[in-house]
Amino acid sequence: MFNEHPSQEENPLSIRTKRGSTRKFAAAVAVALVASVLALATPVGAKQSVTTARVEGADRYLTSTALSSAASLAGADSTDFVLVNGASYADALSAAALAGTKQGTIILLPADGTISASAVARMALATDVTIVGGYAALPATVETTMKTLRPTATITRLSGADRYATAAKVAQTILTGNIAAVNGLKSVFLASGTSFADAVIAAPGAYAGPNNSAATAVVPIMLTATDALSAPT
Repeated sequence: MFNEHPSQEENPLSIRTKRGSTRKFAAAVAVALVASVLALATPVGAKQSVTTARVEGADRYLTSTALSSAASLAGADSTDFVLVNGASYADALSAAALAGTKQGTIILLPADGTISASAVARMALATDVTIVGGYAALPATVETTMKTLRPTATITRLSGADRYATAAKVAQTILTGNIAAVNGLKSVFLASGTSFADAVIAAPGAYAGPNNSAATAVVPIMLTATDALSAPT
């Protein structure tokens, strides 16, 4: 994680959004994980009651829609959505913190921009839709389709020349909100732009921010090369 000293003049972090319910959702997930660990550590013969649930779809795209619905039932905003190419991990990872600032969810779309019937139904009440990635990632037909489905919704695209520039663009957008402070320092995650594993691990923290942070605070994910900071970063 990379830290910067916060500047009150340059970064007025005053925006507040409804965060409590989503933190409860994250807390429930954490409790479930702790319960599973405790179950493994319990002596043989001891009785434990562990409730598990699977969120799934026929493919990654339908799974993302199902997860979005599950998150909404747990308190996430059902009107704000972030759309990304589900065949390429980079934009989805940088979108995690953006979804956190909006208290919304991420929907994966195929590279041709097709929006499935389940995704259409899921976004029936959308008021704010952000597309992350350039036109090579998701075509202009995504904007066209969403404007037809939700004429009154705000449709925005965030993109850069490559994955590094796109991640930087997303982070710059989040600067208008509340970036979490760790040990008093405004923070971002730095992860490899060529390998998704580390950034996947960071994604929940990017969305929810540290437990002791302000209710709206998130931690942007910045992608970089392995041997040096990429110029956009």
